[in-house]
Parts: sequence; C-alpha cells; structure tokens
Amino acid sequence: MKILITGASGFVGRELSTKLIRKGHQVSALVRHPDPSLPVGLSRQHVVGEGLSPLIEAFRAETPDVVIHLAAVYAFEHAPEQLQTLLQANIVFGSLVLEAMRSVGCKRIVTAGTAWQNGEDGTFEPVNLYAATKQAFEAICTFYCVSEGMRAIHLHTCDTYGEDDHRRKLLELLEESTTSESPLSLSPGEQRISLVHIDDACDAFAVAAAQTLAMEEGEHRVRALLSDWFPTLRELVGMFNRADPTLPARVIWGGRAYRRREPMFPHSAPIRLEGHRNLVGLDEGLRRFRSRHASNSWQFKETA
Repeated sequence: MKILITGASGFVGRELSTKLIRKGHQVSALVRHPDPSLPVGLSRQHVVGEGLSPLIEAFRAETPDVVIHLAAVYAFEHAPEQLQTLLQANIVFGSLVLEAMRSVGCKRIVTAGTAWQNGEDGTFEPVNLYAATKQAFEAICTFYCVSEGMRAIHLHTCDTYGEDDHRRKLLELLEESTTSESPLSLSPGEQRISLVHIDDACDAFAVAAAQTLAMEEGEHRVRALLSDWFPTLRELVGMFNRADPTLPARVIWGGRAYRRREPMFPHSAPIRLEGHRNLVGLDEGLRRFRSRHASNSWQFKETA
C-alpha cells in the first residue's frame, strides 16, 4: 500500500512509519518542519504550512491509497490560551486534509480518536475539550464520507507506551522518580488505566488501513483500541516496580487531587477493531520499557 501519515514526528507516528516500511509499504509523511529523525526508508517528507494548497500538492505527488491521520495537539485540562491551538490542530487541519483528499480523489482514511470521547455506555460524552475536538473532526469526516464516498475508520485509542517513549507521561515520570530527590505526587490512585504497547498500537493502525481497502463508498466505522488489562493506578505502579525492583518509583499517594472529570475507567467505542489482538502483555511491556530506559538513561539525560 501507499500510505501517507500525518503526525509522523510524534511517538506513534514515528514508530508506525518504521514498522510499515519494514512490512514493505510505501510511506510518506506530512510534517510542519523537516524531521531528520524519521526513518530512512520514508519515501518523502512533505513540509506543509498553513492553508490548503500545500496539502493538495502533497496529495497529488503521493496519490496514497490510505491516509493515517495522527496529527493532533493534546491537553487534558486546557488553558484559555490553548483554545485556538486545539481547534486549529484537531479540527481545522484535519478538515483541510479531508478537503485535499477530496480534491485529488483520495478516498480512504484512518483517524486516531481517544477513549475519552465516550461515556460508560459507549456514547459520546467527552472528558475534556481535546476529546470534544476529536469528535467534532469525526463529524466533519462523516460528511465527507456521505457526500464524497470516502471510507473512514476512527480508531479510539487509550494511552500508548513503549521502549523508546520519552514523552513526559506517567511511565516516564515514574522512571524519573526512581532517581529524583523528590517523590512523584500522584492522586489517590483508584482510577483504572488502559495502556497499549506501541507494537500493538501500530499493528492496529496497519490492520485498520488494510480494512479500508474493502469498505464500501461512504462507509465509516468507529472502533476501539484498548488494553486487555485495566489495573488501578496503584496496581500499575506496583507492576512498574516489579519490572525492576532495584529502582522502585518513589510516589506520594494522594499528593494531588484527582483531576477535574478524571476518568475512573477507560470507556471507549463499543466495538473493538476486528482482526486485531494485543500481543504484548502489560508485565512484558513494562519490563521492556524499564530495561531500555535503564540502558539508555544517561544518553537522554545528557541531551535533555
């Protein structure tokens, strides 16, 4: 397949690009700035600024079979000054991608949504503005499906992690706490966590991309990508410590309150992605994460 990825410079995008190239796919990327860290086998990086014209030029040059749209800006609790950035990145840019696809006859797209779009019964109930912007983009994508015959799979994902994940998210903060003078302040820790290893997440996006090839005109699906394990935050920290007992995380439970509208269970779309199953267990994934970080920690601290 010829696959074009947006958000290829992010953790998921970079790993996905690498794995798709290894599988023999022709992969190109839309980027805001040239990124030398992207895989060597990438067919081309298209630097796109504001507006529709650069996107149309990129799509004309690549004529991809499928677009995997990962580009987004995230904030759990947005500040007023982040509003425009969230709307621009998560709604406007995605809409421009869809219009560029329409302009050149590209008909298939896989998008990355979030489990936080859904409430307990699987219907729309956004946890935060980020989730609401994801839903708004899906609504716009549905219009392009019904009016232009596009095919779309919206993959609602939970958190991802992996050996080369150095985003300052939960696992990285726990890793930092093992050698920090100050313990990490966490909530009381009763919320349940869903973590999918990056290998499984990449496989899910590849499966979804292949499925769009057999979809009918105008068809759009919402599917879930969740872990098979839902430990509480306290249990997850215990698993993290067992993965390397020599360097336990230092945590203050209840050191901060739960966030406003904190999800206590990772609800998502009611139907999981067909043809995909998670292969990396959480214990194994945490062991890999801690082992790789331990061996590479000096490199990242020097360049941080």
